[in-house]
Amino acid sequence: MLGLLIYILIFAIIIPVIILKLKLYSVLAVYYPNLDIIATILSYNAGFKDTIFSNLYNTQCKFDTDKKHIYSISEIVINYLSLMGLFISILTLSRGNVYEDIGHLSVMLVITYLLPNQIIEFIMDYLQDAYKLNVVNVVIIGLVLMGLIIGVEHIILEQYSGILKRFFKIILNDLPKMINKISM
Repeated sequence: MLGLLIYILIFAIIIPVIILKLKLYSVLAVYYPNLDIIATILSYNAGFKDTIFSNLYNTQCKFDTDKKHIYSISEIVINYLSLMGLFISILTLSRGNVYEDIGHLSVMLVITYLLPNQIIEFIMDYLQDAYKLNVVNVVIIGLVLMGLIIGVEHIILEQYSGILKRFFKIILNDLPKMINKISM
């Protein structure tokens, strides 16, 4: 539980306040939804073995612990913070077009929330086993991977925003109208 409290204090409060004071709003918009990735990286290999992050957020839960209830609470809190960060980012960055906002949300959900934790853990495991790297080096690689994921997300949102907007307009607006015409 101490690990979760320290994690929240540092990564969910102090760092975002610093980012806000520096007026780096676009950085904050991609930082907060990725709190789960930060937790995955800190928890890698059972949180550097026997540290305050041992039960923070292991997606594969590869270690035995008598504190499973703490892990569950920790995972729920971190997922909640990440998802709230995601929704707040979408609302904050909204340009007033609901279809574009839904498109951005769909990309951010997949890229920052649904896929990366397991992928990052898999890559970190592979690199540690294949190259016999120590945990600190693997965690640094994990942080680099997180940066790459955020970069890819930014590129997709910038380059394909129009396509996403048109796609969700067709799915949510035009398609139901076409179906109604056909069924009448």
